[in-house]
Amino acid sequence: RLAWRGRPGAPVLWPHDLLGALAHIEGDAGGTALLARHAELSSRVRLVEAADEWELADVDTAEDLERLEAALLGREETA
Repeated sequence: RLAWRGRPGAPVLWPHDLLGALAHIEGDAGGTALLARHAELSSRVRLVEAADEWELADVDTAEDLERLEAALLGREETA
């Protein structure tokens, strides 16, 4: 599970045996909801520190992607 400064973000890598359960999740809760419902999964979760905070950005729509791109471009211009 990707993290930034110890704060967990969205789980992005899942074991094959959980893909069916993930496919049945509805709404925006995603994998976090699956982890909340199944405490036994916590032993299988590892935090991996991101190199940069933007890696935890939640991009679900074209608009989300546009906002992230604009933010990253703005950061490059000020660097």
